Amino acid sequence: MKSTLAAAILIAAALTVACAGNPVGPSAPALTVFTAIPMEVAPGAATTLTWTAINASSCTITPTVGVVPCTGSRSFVPPQTVKTVYTLHVEGLGGTADYTTAVYVVAGS
Repeated sequence: MKSTLAAAILIAAALTVACAGNPVGPSAPALTVFTAIPMEVAPGAATTLTWTAINASSCTITPTVGVVPCTGSRSFVPPQTVKTVYTLHVEGLGGTADYTTAVYVVAGS
């Protein structure tokens, strides 16, 4: 009986050590796509942001777009500044991540 208990303790200890270096947990959120098409627009013209996030439960695009589904697209007229950088913030069980893309307003585009 003592040898069986000792063997079980040794096996449990070996499994604990073997698994300690390879923790299994949720994967970090990531993007497969975050683009603006077109990236250059004429003043008053629309652009479309398209994104696909994996391992994410919450997605927000700033500035001005707001909370969005974690896969989708949104067409809109960007602010009439030369360059606007959009940030997609994704959250999931494995953490958070931020990704950016830019839209340029160029006269004559």
